[in-house]
Amino acid sequence: MNGVLNFIIKRFRLSDLRQPELICFDHLYSEYLSIRSLVTDEDERKFVIELQTTTEQLSKTPNAGQMEGSDIWSELYYFELIIAKYLPADQLRSKVMRLRLDYRAIAGQNEFDDYLASKPPDLQSPPVHTDPPDTIEEYEQALREDLRDLLGRIYLEYSILPIRETRLTDLTWLAAKLCLFSLGILLIILSILFLIPLGYEMVNVDADGWFARLNVVRTSSNLSSLTVFVVVVTGAMGGFMSALQRIQSPPTQGDSLYNLSLLFHGSKSVFVSPISGSIFAILLYLMFASGILTGAFFPAIYSPEGKYTKAPTRLSEGQNSTPDTSSGGSAAPAASATPTPETSPTGSPKPSLTPTASPTPKPVPEQGLNVFDFLAGSGPVSGKDYALLIIWCFIAGFAERFVPDALDRLISNENSVKGK
Repeated sequence: MNGVLNFIIKRFRLSDLRQPELICFDHLYSEYLSIRSLVTDEDERKFVIELQTTTEQLSKTPNAGQMEGSDIWSELYYFELIIAKYLPADQLRSKVMRLRLDYRAIAGQNEFDDYLASKPPDLQSPPVHTDPPDTIEEYEQALREDLRDLLGRIYLEYSILPIRETRLTDLTWLAAKLCLFSLGILLIILSILFLIPLGYEMVNVDADGWFARLNVVRTSSNLSSLTVFVVVVTGAMGGFMSALQRIQSPPTQGDSLYNLSLLFHGSKSVFVSPISGSIFAILLYLMFASGILTGAFFPAIYSPEGKYTKAPTRLSEGQNSTPDTSSGGSAAPAASATPTPETSPTGSPKPSLTPTASPTPKPVPEQGLNVFDFLAGSGPVSGKDYALLIIWCFIAGFAERFVPDALDRLISNENSVKGK
């Protein structure tokens, strides 16, 4: 199974796309060429040449480049520090302003507020030319320090992203494989218990020709269990469509390099959506069958009943359990009696007995419903309910938060009822 999954992932992976680390180097190297004449340190020049050689080797070995991509961010960070060191003063302000916008998009507003709390230089009202020269020099020095601070914060996020996404992908695939294994076992058991008897029924039917035998598929009672298969397939299709929508609408706002890195390192999680969609669809089907979700827009699901004993005969208090035949007459009907007033010859009331109906006894459960009888006997009541079931199962796979949000609402409602 792992070989098949890896083959599918390799076919759909963005293998023709240059890695974000290499794209970042190409951009920085172009910027470095514009100021290369200002770089006077030979060690820094040598470092740039070695980094260029390293990136060329990574571009020729994509798999090794993906594994070593998180390590190269530290070298790219030092490369950009070299550029910031020799960047002309008239370009510092626009560079810092652009990096601030990128950092807010990457780290979020809370982290950006912490950065603003450090009192960075004001970019809206810089010193004017009429100020003393030392004021301009101090402002330029403050901008370069702020530039190094922003680069350190941003490249820390760049370095953490591949490691975080790799770890999340490993954990996600581990959970997905366990869920897929359980789901596969369920479908195999259902196939053995219901599809094999269907094949046996087709072979032994008294009919001429295979077309006549195939007609058994339409009329056999063993096909009622296919409702679960329909639910699983529909939920998986919803998950596929949700993954397709995410692929077609990648994030475009904020730092483009960070968004590309997130897409590159987190692309495997797309294939988990069909598995979770199938499980959520089964859970939603059980919510319909249990009556938790009911209404005009929800399907009505029929479920068979368990086995019950016959209702016991209950006698009212004061009556004998055996008929009285001592006078030779027939037994009186078993009925409860309550006194009603009658008038005596003297005019005083005297009690009399009139029969009244006894309460209807309830049947006593004898045996619970078998799980396979439940799966085989449960299903939509009508064609309209079947259509609604398919729609809602597709929604359960497409909207990944639909079933979890419904469960959260049920739990919150239950807690609010207990709190009263």
